[in-house]
Order: sequence, then C-alpha cells, then structure tokens
Amino acid sequence: MGNFVLVGFGGAVGAVLRYAIGTQVQEWFKPTSFPLGTLLVNLSGCFLIGLVFVSLSERGLLGAHSLLLITGILGGYTTFSSFGLELFHLLNAGQLGHAALYFTLTNLAGLLAVWAGTSLAQRAF
Repeated sequence: MGNFVLVGFGGAVGAVLRYAIGTQVQEWFKPTSFPLGTLLVNLSGCFLIGLVFVSLSERGLLGAHSLLLITGILGGYTTFSSFGLELFHLLNAGQLGHAALYFTLTNLAGLLAVWAGTSLAQRAF
C-alpha cells in the first residue's frame, strides 16, 4: 500500500507542476498557438528523469525513492519523460530495432489513436 501512496502523492505533485508551468509559459508567450508550455514540460521532464535516474542509481536508491520521484512526480509531470528514458535504455543497450519500433509506434500509433478517439467522439456527439 505504501508504494501506491508514494506514486499517487508524487503523481498529484507532478500533475500540478505540469499544469502550473505549462499554463504560465503559454501566458508569457501569448498570443501563440504553438504549445510552448507542453514542449517545455516535456523537455524539462526528459532532462530531469535522466538526472534523477542516474543520481538515484549511483546511490543505490532506486526503490521507494524512484517510485516517488520518477514514477510519481515525473510520471505525473510528463509521461514523455518515461518514453525518453525507455528509448534511451533501448538505444544504450544496442537494441536499435526495438528502439526504432518503440519510437515509431509511440508516435505514429499515438497520433492514430488520438485521431480514432476524436473521430469516435465526434460521431457519438
């Protein structure tokens, strides 16, 4: 149960940070339709997940600390950071085929899934 509390609390913190930072950045660069806030959150999340992962790994603290910081806070902040870390691990392990497949499926299938969801919703409403 404690692990779920760590992830849930961290996720709530990350989601609030994502909303606060994303909306503030958009406000600063108004008027623009380019999603600068989301871009900044995704890129900073990728940077932070790399920094936190290595910092925790080097100290042997991947257990509960990673559940709070990586899965919870950074997972709530942006799942794109998890995608970046997983893709990095595949590339680092020399699994280029798996990395290419993961990259392609995540992006293209994700875009197709958004299209399918919006199409279904538009038909339903």
